[in-house]
Amino acid sequence: MPSFHCKDLVALRRHRVQSSANVVPTIFDNTTEHSTPKIKLSKNRRTTLIGLPSTLINISDQDLHKSQRVQVTVFFYNEETFQEVCYQSIEDIREVRNDECLWIDVTGIHDHDLIVRLGQRFNIHPLVVADIETTEQRTKLDVFEDTLFLVGKMIYPDGIQQITQIEQISFYLKENILITFQEKPKDIFEPIKNRIRQNKGRIRRCKIDYLFYSVVDRIVEQYMDVLDIIGTKVEAIDHQLMQTLSRDTLETIYDLKREMLYFRRSISPLKEIINKLQKEEETQIIQESTNIYLKDLYDHV
Repeated sequence: MPSFHCKDLVALRRHRVQSSANVVPTIFDNTTEHSTPKIKLSKNRRTTLIGLPSTLINISDQDLHKSQRVQVTVFFYNEETFQEVCYQSIEDIREVRNDECLWIDVTGIHDHDLIVRLGQRFNIHPLVVADIETTEQRTKLDVFEDTLFLVGKMIYPDGIQQITQIEQISFYLKENILITFQEKPKDIFEPIKNRIRQNKGRIRRCKIDYLFYSVVDRIVEQYMDVLDIIGTKVEAIDHQLMQTLSRDTLETIYDLKREMLYFRRSISPLKEIINKLQKEEETQIIQESTNIYLKDLYDHV
């Protein structure tokens, strides 16, 4: 098996900085020498500063989705009934009854006035509203007197563009209300919405904390999908190293290392937060019946 040294990686890094036209393979492609699809290295300054591999694209750095209209989808539900409405005005959202749960899913956070009005409508503190709109947030959990506020990262594969997308998501949870804030229209929560529509699973029979768990669980599922892809890529590189060591292979190894470090930084805080949620007693939003699911989720992160 061929060997390489630190000086090889130093030379590689110097080569990548000097060559703006350089390209690297994505984590979705095959590793054969002649058929590997490639993408251009990101020229976005912020992406470079935070050290994202070129196979990771931060949704916050793309302007395309910001031209799309913010969509507010509202679910009122309980075990017997549900109502799904797309409101044109935040003020038109009716009051939630005591016997039902309310899920407001906001797709797009670039409409400042809409986010502020939503905050005023549901008594969201202005500092929390500012956190929702600031997409450089680290994963964190804030516990207030009767509210939980969680900021996390959605990381999921985009098979069309052959890249891994990164998107901030925020959760505002209180009493029988959950508000989620996604950055772009791609909705990984559609399976959960279908369960509500079709009254499948436990969501409509449980309180709002179970919906909160289900959404976080869906995010973790996407983590696992991306890690599976990386694992497949690592196996392919291992096979390739048995035959030859090329500059392209070194570049791929370098990108995968950075990508794994980024995932570790994203996933580790979420694991700690899930553990904290199991012990959370201040707001009493998380029911004892949901803790068993959080424990299972903790074991999978």
